[in-house]
Formats: sequence, structure tokens, C-alpha cells
Amino acid sequence: MKFKKIFSVLLVFLVFFSINSPSVLSAQTIKISKNEEVNSEWIKLGDIAKLTDFSSDLKEELISVKLEKAARPGYERNISKQLIRLVLKDKGYDITNFVFDIPDRIKVKTLSKKLDNNKLETFIKEHIQKNIDYEYDQIEIEITSSLSEIIIPDADYSFEISRKKSNYRGSYSLPVDIIVNKTAYKRIYVNLKTNIYKKVFVAKKNLFKGKKISKDNFEFKTASITDVDSTIISNWDNSLIKDGLLTKTISKGEILTEEYLKKPIVINWGDQIQAEIKIGGITVNTMVKAKERGKKGDFILVENLKTGKQFKAEVINRRLVRLVRN
Repeated sequence: MKFKKIFSVLLVFLVFFSINSPSVLSAQTIKISKNEEVNSEWIKLGDIAKLTDFSSDLKEELISVKLEKAARPGYERNISKQLIRLVLKDKGYDITNFVFDIPDRIKVKTLSKKLDNNKLETFIKEHIQKNIDYEYDQIEIEITSSLSEIIIPDADYSFEISRKKSNYRGSYSLPVDIIVNKTAYKRIYVNLKTNIYKKVFVAKKNLFKGKKISKDNFEFKTASITDVDSTIISNWDNSLIKDGLLTKTISKGEILTEEYLKKPIVINWGDQIQAEIKIGGITVNTMVKAKERGKKGDFILVENLKTGKQFKAEVINRRLVRLVRN
């Protein structure tokens, strides 16, 4: 009887000593409660667990270990203690050194919030205004698709345009990535319509092919240039206007662009014309023969009728070309 009593006292002492020994108190412990929350696409160990008595390097590694995909925002996913042990073991950790203070089943909820559609609209419009490469006086950007309610993890987010366009005019679709925790979480396609306005020359009446135009035929006013593909003439002091003729009819209300005008050929191959050659302060006139066709302002090849020498000269009019050398 006395022996049993001594044995019991010794057993209690051993248990008390083992519980309070430094080796147990400093055990590498992973502690997780029955209900946890995350706000990212993946459930990482560091998001749901408290890690104690690990070295800083090992703790840093364990924090980033991915256990399983998180549930959709606002929903829950159950993971097991056994899964956590298997994942850590599969990644090469000696789990015999770890104390798992974990329930058998853990409910992990993904926190959620609504994406701010006003923030999305502002981002898109600023992107278009920054990247559109047309000169304009006014711009209208309309989002034509209905922006649905988008639920994302409750974390900081931003937007990125996944594919930039070369033309932001008219109707088009823009792919936008929603970035959550520095990772592309979701891609959406936003339908838009961009109208661009600029002061331009608009025909007051029908003007017909082959005719010269005058400023009186046009009204300088703000109009939509959204569907205009040719270069717009917005300055009347333009050589095409001075020397050109209409290549096709321009209807009332249409915008004046370079596609409507063309300089006529004033010198043809074989024409004999005068050449004015300026070298320094000396001017020499001679007769030449055109070896090419040319419009006013073109440089064409001509041949000196006396010497047979060929050179390039600028077409001044149908009777004169000019060569200037310093």
C-alpha cells in the first residue's frame, strides 16, 4: 500500500515536470480555431493559423503555404486537420516536430464586398482620355453595357486594361481585369461608345467633283469626328485648298478632309519648261525637259536641253520649276 502511494506521488511529479519543462513550453505550435476568415483567392496557413515558437525563416515559409482554394466571396469552405498535416508533409516538412492545436474540421469563410462601379467607370474613362490619340475639343464616353453587381474578396483592389486598343472611337468592348491582392481575380468586358467632337469645316451645300472650293462654301463649327477616317483639314491656309480640286462630290453637312481634294498634274512627261536655278546669290534660267509628271510642290526629274544634265527641281507652276542650292 505504501509502495502504491509512493508510485502515485512520483507519477504526479513526472507529469507536472513534463508539462512545465522548457521543451514542451517551447513546442512549435500551429493553432487554428473552428471558424476562420480569409479575404483572398487561396486559403494560406498564415491566414488562418497562429504559429508560435518557430524560427523566423521557417515561420515565413509556413505562412505562405497554400492549403486549398478559398470559397467564393461570401461563402464558406470546410478543411480538415488531416488535410493540413498532409499538405505540410507533402511539402517536405517534418511534422513530428509540430504540435497541431487544431479541431478536426475548420470552417473558413471568404469575406466579401461589392465592387464600386463608380470607381470602375472613372478608371475606364480616365484610361480612354489618356490613351486616345486624336486631337479633339470635346469627348463623350458612354458605357453601354449594364454593369452588374460584382462580389469580390474584402481586400484592396485595382483595375488593369488587359488589352489596349489602337482606336478608342465609336463602339467597342474593353477587357478589364480586377486585381485583388496583386493578382488578377476576374476579367470583365465593358461595352463602350466614344464620341469625339472638334471644330471643323462643314459643307454648307453640295460641292461637285473637279471644282475648286472657297471658304464661303463651308461653316467652321464643332461637329462629331468619330467616324472620320481621313486627315481633317482644320486650317484654311492649306496647300491642298489653294491648289487642289475636289476629287469627288462633298455633300452638304459633310466634313472637309484631305480625301476630297487632290492637286492636279500641272507638268507631264516630255513638257519643255523653264528652270530657275539659284546657286548662292546667282540665278540662272534655262530650258529643261520634264522626265516625270508632277503636281505643284512636287520634286520631279528634269533634263537640261543644252547640256543633257539631269537634276531634281520643285514644280512652281505649269511653266516653271526651281532648283535652289546654297
